Amino acid sequence: MKINRFCLGMVLTIISTFALGQTQSLPDAPESRTNTKVYDFTYSASPPYSGFWTKTQIAQSLIFAGLVTYDGASTQYLKGQGFVELDPIARPFVNRGPAGQVAACAIGWGTLTGVQWVAYHFGHRKIAYALGYAAMGIEGVNDIRQASLVKSTLGNKF
Repeated sequence: MKINRFCLGMVLTIISTFALGQTQSLPDAPESRTNTKVYDFTYSASPPYSGFWTKTQIAQSLIFAGLVTYDGASTQYLKGQGFVELDPIARPFVNRGPAGQVAACAIGWGTLTGVQWVAYHFGHRKIAYALGYAAMGIEGVNDIRQASLVKSTLGNKF
């Protein structure tokens, strides 16, 4: 019963607000002064916004996608050889098979690209590029480790 009264009161308040707003005339906006000077104190050390997908960003994204793809393929191969995924966040995806591995790779690539875009959008272009280089370095080291594990499981077959 209390909820119905409250809802009825809210509806009546909203309706009366719109009804009064329609009948009341508001005062005119103040006129602007023509003799006031407007100073622009913004400073940007970076060049004007040229778009996120520059040649550098495209190259970073493609290289990182290749590294993540190799990581996914080698992870699935090693999982078939009896190894387990060490990353607790990626483990549920990896244990679902190749489809889960593709989802984990896509989420990782998308997260990096999204964070880079936010940094780039707010003017932190150097940080955006540094994030890409750092992610490529970390993924590259991981891929080297994965390659050595794959080579050790192949033995003399390689």
